[in-house]
Amino acid sequence: MNSGLPTDIDKAAFLGWVQTRERKRFELVSGAVVEAEPHTLGHARVCGSLARILHDSLDRKRWHTLLSFGVETGPKTIRDPDILVDRGGKAKDVLANAPVLIAEVPSPRSVTTDLGDKPAEYMNLPSVRVYLVLSQDEAKAWTWTRDESGHATGPTIIKGEDGIIRIPSLAIALSLSEIYADILLPNERSPEC
Repeated sequence: MNSGLPTDIDKAAFLGWVQTRERKRFELVSGAVVEAEPHTLGHARVCGSLARILHDSLDRKRWHTLLSFGVETGPKTIRDPDILVDRGGKAKDVLANAPVLIAEVPSPRSVTTDLGDKPAEYMNLPSVRVYLVLSQDEAKAWTWTRDESGHATGPTIIKGEDGIIRIPSLAIALSLSEIYADILLPNERSPEC
């Protein structure tokens, strides 16, 4: 899927290149361009639900809920998380300024990266307080958090529709039942839900 994509470019060249592409998502990982897998309906619905809840729950003068917006995570790496909550910024910015929450909804192909490489990358960013991974198949979340002293912990696994994701740094609590309301059809729910 990634054949023919640039393999050794810097961030500025990547940002120029990616802006010429339509309807596809790309990340720059250690200087190589990687194409994201196409989204499923489940992915789109979970992302849409989480984005709506965050948008409605947060002070919009202080926080911006953004979909698929670039985040620098290393000298040659720019990630494109599904959702992030950022502070400030200017209308023409192409990268997040100070993301506080980053969320991913993994596909079968991205689950290893979303639960493996990305937690360390995202939690190394000083502004990030929460990294959240939400299943598209069941009411389940993995959370990595940074406490007041700056220490990052995780993952904590929260399962079932009665699960609550507490995010003190944003003064909110996210209910899995609200995130997954009307998303998982009865024949798609896992037995423990």
